[in-house]
Amino acid sequence: MGKLFEYRNVIEDKVKSMGTDAFKVKGQIGLKSGLVIGMIQANTPDDPEQVRALRAAVKEVLGLAD
Repeated sequence: MGKLFEYRNVIEDKVKSMGTDAFKVKGQIGLKSGLVIGMIQANTPDDPEQVRALRAAVKEVLGLAD
């Protein structure tokens, strides 16, 4: 399990706990990061640039730090 999948799990957990529109929030993160959150699987290889982009998008949209 790589960093991308770990971040996907963090996103899923945070969206559930917020009780907000998951489709909208994950869409915002996806647009900002260039990744489709639902397509990140446990065996998705980590690309440092994609990890950076996803971290930045999560921080911006959800206000989560590392």
